[in-house]
Amino acid sequence: MALKAKEKPMVLANEMYGDVWYLPGGKTSTANFISDANADYILKNNTEEKAVTMSFEEVFAKSGTVQYWINVGNHTSRKEMLSMNPFYRKLNVFNKGKIYVITGKERGQANDFFESGVVRSDLVLKDYIKIFHPELLPGYQLTYMKELK
Repeated sequence: MALKAKEKPMVLANEMYGDVWYLPGGKTSTANFISDANADYILKNNTEEKAVTMSFEEVFAKSGTVQYWINVGNHTSRKEMLSMNPFYRKLNVFNKGKIYVITGKERGQANDFFESGVVRSDLVLKDYIKIFHPELLPGYQLTYMKELK
């Protein structure tokens, strides 16, 4: 279904913890989801099957054309993101793109993305297709992801 999309947007994933950005390697499940949803991931040519650590400057240099930032954790607002890391303001995607957190399906203190999302890869992929190509799934409501306004 995703191959029917006319555009292939550029995607950034995850966020910084301290001074390190932990990005999914190019051969991880996240990178595969992005590819299967017919989008380009900034580390698509990377061969790691685990997280890749980068500095903010390295991510900044690769993210100029990024339109979507996914799996940004459990933030409640962009303002709250900036309180944790003011450098995010320098990213084009922070100012002009779409940001998605993984709190679309919380159960009390638990985040169901890490529970049922592991076995419902069909819904995780569907979320990514809806995010990158909303015209392909007009009636679908996101399950695990939520846009951060």
